Amino acid sequence: MSDKAIDWDATLFDLCLARSAPDLWPMLEALYGTDPGYARFADDLLAALRAAHDARSPNLKRLDLVPDLEPDWFQRPRWQAMSSTSTVSPER
Repeated sequence: MSDKAIDWDATLFDLCLARSAPDLWPMLEALYGTDPGYARFADDLLAALRAAHDARSPNLKRLDLVPDLEPDWFQRPRWQAMSSTSTVSPER
């Protein structure tokens, strides 16, 4: 086993990106891949995605996993109540 500490937040970002990459990058490349600035755009977008992930609270990062861990999450009473009430925040 390695003595190097694992950066779990970076690992979570990498896993989420790997899950979404097949939907994101081919679409963008099909639309903009021939543009001379596409590579720079893709690098900037990746940096923006990473920064947005880093800025999210741990609670929101946990909630981000719900659709993967509970595919029927939106059908559960707790989430239905949250979606129908504007005063309930997922931060709680």
